[in-house]
Amino acid sequence: MSNRDDAPADTSAMGNVYKDPDHDDMDALHAAIAADDTAHLYEMIIGAALYDDDREAVEAACIALSTHADENIRGNAILGFGHLARRFRSLKSESRAIVRRGLKDPSEYVRGHAYAAAGDLEMFLHGRLAKMVRRVLGMTHRRP
Repeated sequence: MSNRDDAPADTSAMGNVYKDPDHDDMDALHAAIAADDTAHLYEMIIGAALYDDDREAVEAACIALSTHADENIRGNAILGFGHLARRFRSLKSESRAIVRRGLKDPSEYVRGHAYAAAGDLEMFLHGRLAKMVRRVLGMTHRRP
């Protein structure tokens, strides 16, 4: 039985430790987008997708950042669509199309996040992305 109280007090020796992504509010995200603050955008867009209650504003930010030159920001923006689908059970068709395009992105990082987002869209929006994912990955059979 696992319990947060059982977690080690000092996790500095552990390699990959989860850290909640930064998210102050949408004003801070919009300012970071306007300033092209790449040092913070990659984390802020995930924080917004996970925690902000304004789905439309977060979705618009994900759309805007889905074409960013930095692959980490682009990939995280696409992953954000998956978080929004899970939280709100709704996405614009444009966002769904961006996830599909992300499956063919030249960046492995972006493709991986698009694949994760596609799974969320399939599960929570009952979409038809699974067929597209299988085709892109060269799979001919369904997962059990």
